[in-house]
Amino acid sequence: MSRQERVGEILRNMFLAVYGEDSLRVREFAEDLMEKFVAKYDPSRLNVEVFDFATVTKEVLIPSLQAAPFLAEKRFIFLKNVGDTLKKSDAPFWTDVFGRLDGSTSLCFVDELSDVAWKKSNLSTLLGTKSAEDVKYFPVPVFSRTECIAWIRARAARLSADMSEQVAGVLFARVGGTGQELAVEIHKLAAYAAGGPITENMIERLVPSRISSDFFAFLDLLPTASPERLTQSLRKELESGTDAFGLFGGLLRQLRVLVGVSSLGMQGVTSQKEIADALALHPFVAQKAISGAKAFSHQALVGALDKAIAWDKRTKSGISAEIMVDRLIEELLFARIKPVS
Repeated sequence: MSRQERVGEILRNMFLAVYGEDSLRVREFAEDLMEKFVAKYDPSRLNVEVFDFATVTKEVLIPSLQAAPFLAEKRFIFLKNVGDTLKKSDAPFWTDVFGRLDGSTSLCFVDELSDVAWKKSNLSTLLGTKSAEDVKYFPVPVFSRTECIAWIRARAARLSADMSEQVAGVLFARVGGTGQELAVEIHKLAAYAAGGPITENMIERLVPSRISSDFFAFLDLLPTASPERLTQSLRKELESGTDAFGLFGGLLRQLRVLVGVSSLGMQGVTSQKEIADALALHPFVAQKAISGAKAFSHQALVGALDKAIAWDKRTKSGISAEIMVDRLIEELLFARIKPVS
């Protein structure tokens, strides 16, 4: 079956459900479905309508659901926010309304809900009563770190801006994995870069960090603090709501900086200005890194970085961010010149 035929099969479903907690990616997925429908069934766009279930009245919505296609084979209705607004007491009424649809209308539900919230919703229960042939589900999962970095780079490329994998990792560590926030920052950076590559220095200058100040205090503890204190600080950061992938990204960036400083030191480059220029760091960051790098063995730092990069690439295979953070902390402890027992 060709891609065009697969798209046609998907769009023939009477009910489609797009849901996830990343609002931008959910909306863009739904918009992509709309464009596919328009290309296949309705170039005139006369048979596509979008409603917000939280605000539309029955008097407007029901006639639209029951209308016949105009000079086309099908109609496509997008109905937003049913999952978090449909009351249990209203479910029987809407079950009846939706049950009256015929094959000429497809109804796509679009909800900005987590997988857990979606499964608890009355809409999920309602669709669960339909046959599997009539319903197609499109969950939009939370990014893994690797997926997010690929998305960041692709998004930047759409704006004619080049962003390396390492720089994309820095942006991820600074902002997190939420599509809407990342899109805003990528657009800002692309405009500033004006067709050139986006650099770490640009991110440091233009992008406010979403990571708490406690995390930077945690990074300061890495060279000297006891394992118990590091673990306590790490748990506090996670409990405060900091994303584990964001923590890993921040740690990975710090490890890259330490390796860079250590490598330059072995070449005789030790001044704050030279290191800041060579690694595109803020002078204050460079000074802290120079002090921190002295606590670690260069060879062990390089080994820890190699392992961290390998773990990062394994996020798609199921390894959790929390496990990666724990392993990386353990590697950094053993990388110290005088490991703390």
